[in-house]
Parts: sequence; structure tokens; C-alpha cells
Amino acid sequence: MESIPSSLKANFIKDKLILAPMVRINTLPFRELVYAHGCDITFTEEIVAKKLVQCVRVVNDKINTIDYVTKTDNILVLRILPSEKNHLVLQLGASNPDDAVKAAKIVKDDIIGIDLNMGCPKHFSTHGNMGNALLGLPQLAKDILTNLVNNFPDKVISCKIRLLNEKEKFENLVKMIQESGIDYFTVHLRYKDQNSKYPAKWEEIENISKLAKIPFAVNGDIFTPRDLQILTKKKIISGYMLGRGAIHNPNVFNEFKELHEDLNVVEFQKDENEKVNTILDKETPNKEEENKDKDTVQMSTKLSKALERRYNNKKVDIIPLIKEFLTICMKYDNNFGNSKYITLYVLKTHRHLNELFKKIQNCKSYTELFSYFDMTKDYEACSTLSKESDINTKHNNNK
Repeated sequence: MESIPSSLKANFIKDKLILAPMVRINTLPFRELVYAHGCDITFTEEIVAKKLVQCVRVVNDKINTIDYVTKTDNILVLRILPSEKNHLVLQLGASNPDDAVKAAKIVKDDIIGIDLNMGCPKHFSTHGNMGNALLGLPQLAKDILTNLVNNFPDKVISCKIRLLNEKEKFENLVKMIQESGIDYFTVHLRYKDQNSKYPAKWEEIENISKLAKIPFAVNGDIFTPRDLQILTKKKIISGYMLGRGAIHNPNVFNEFKELHEDLNVVEFQKDENEKVNTILDKETPNKEEENKDKDTVQMSTKLSKALERRYNNKKVDIIPLIKEFLTICMKYDNNFGNSKYITLYVLKTHRHLNELFKKIQNCKSYTELFSYFDMTKDYEACSTLSKESDINTKHNNNK
């Protein structure tokens, strides 16, 4: 098997803007939306290896996608476009080397990279030594990553970790994952069990750079083009991963690339980080964090206010982006429940659209959803194509 040139691997995330892996958000339509708006590298949502090994690869000629469906009950687990191959990374949830390798082999022809999830604190990810449970099992993590490196020389291999409270344990973790031979790693700048109500610790970037022998990306509270501009002044960082910032404004990637204003931020100042922490402190309701696995999505007023301040009270023109997203959803037969969920998540931090948000919370169909955006004719045109696609797979509604 011919390997990707080492120069490409070494520079894979250099100055790249990356979509963070987010459960139920990173289905095909949202990945396509952000890629069309300047994102360089997209991640799938976390796919559990044990689930993926139950799948078969199906070429869906009707809508030009590659579908991974379970062998027994024909449930759609992952949908990929052929055009994603050179920028899509599969994020795996795995607890042992064998499962990781078996799962990656199934999808290898449709992706450029494989990332081991070592950061998710949710139970569905941590049970059985997956997710952030691997932060406390550095040898096991190293074994999984080493096997991925050895079995897939033609792929970019990485992992996404979190900070650890104990300095020595974190240093050992970074040392172990690098010894596996991976090409880069990403650090979510929060501690193991912290959710998004805790401000990301941007001040730890300097310490990470001292430990890093390979490229690394950072993730956490990167919301605006200005945030990216501040971070890119730190030459030690290779890549920049956005999660909630991309949900709030899927065009944030292009806006940063088109930004001509020079902030003259030569060094990352401590007071800048303190401002970030102050703005984001207690930003998200605890109830929402507790109900993440449910279908309910609530408007986040505190986060909305924080983001407005970060955008200097300039409202993001979000409606055209949602319309574009919904068109992609219909084009690729996305599950209605997932489309509604993502639409609500995009709207939840735009408090001036609270009335629209409430209407969508109660909508029951694509017909109704499209009508709220004056897209009835678009829906009729798209739904005709969808009906003609004759797709028999069931959608995975557990995501």
C-alpha cells in the first residue's frame, strides 16, 4: 500500500481550519455546509468502532453518496460524499486495537484520516474504556494508535485529547501518544470532565508546545475571526479546530480568511485570555448539558450574549446559511429529526430569532420546516428528487 508523502502528512494541519467532531451535528449536510464556507478539514461525528464493524459499504448511485449501513437491520450509520475523500477524517470511538483497525478498514477508501476519540466525557463514549477514559490509560491509547499507524500508512493518523489536572500525567500522555507515530494531535483545552460552561484554558498552549514533537491543533472557545486571528499570531500552533463557533456561524472560516484588519497582536496576552474566560464563564445552562442525549434543544441566552459581545454586537446573517443547509439536507436525504436538531442548534445562540426557534421546536415535518424559511417551492423540487432516489435504508436516530 503506497503511503501519503511524509511532507503532506507533516503539513496536513498546518494553518488549517478544522471542524470539530460533534455528535449529531457532523452528519453529511453540516460538513458540506462548512466546507463550502471555508473549512479546510472536516471530521465525522464519533463513530463507535463496534458499530462500524457491523456495517457494509453501499454505493448509493441515486444521490451519489457512499452509505455505511448495518448488515442486519439496514440502519444508516455514516453517509459520505466521494468529494469528501481528501478532507474528511473519521473519528473513531475504540477501546482496543483490533476493533479500531477492523472499523477503519471498512471506511478507509472514503477518508483521508483516522482520529481516535480520547476526549469525549459522555457516558456513551466513555463506557468500555473509550473516549476520555483513554486519558487515564496511555499505554492502551498508544497501542490503538500504533496499530492504526502500522495498518494505514496511506492515512493521516491522529487523536483528540484533553488536559489533565496532574502535570506529570499529562506530560506522560503526550509523550506516549507521540511515541505511537501519529502525525498530529488535537488538544481540547479543558480538563477531563469539564463541559462547555468552563472556559477553555488558552493559557496552556505554551505548555503544550513545549511537549509537542509533532504538529498539534487546539480546540475550545474559538468563536470568531478575531479569536482565530489572536491564536494564529502564536506560531507554535499548527491547526485550529472549531465546534460551537462553527455552529453559531458556519461562515466563520471564510470570514477569517477574508479578514484584512491587522490586530497587531504580536504575543498572546494574558489579559486577552482573562477577557475570554470572563465572557464565557457560566455561559451554558446546566440542564442543557444534562439533556444533550435527548432531542430537546433550548435557546441559550447566556451564550448568545457572550457571542454577541465577541462579535461586537454585529448579528450574523444566519438565515441564508440555514436555507443552504436545508437544501443540502434534502439533496442527500438527511433524516428529518437530524435536520431539525441541527437547525435548532444553529439558531440557539441567535436570540433575536427566538420566535422562529420556538416554531421550529414544534414542527413535525420537512414541509413545515421549509415553510418557516419561505422555501416551499424549494422543498417541492427537492422532495421530488428525494422520492426518486428510492432509498431503503433506515436512518440511525440514536445519534
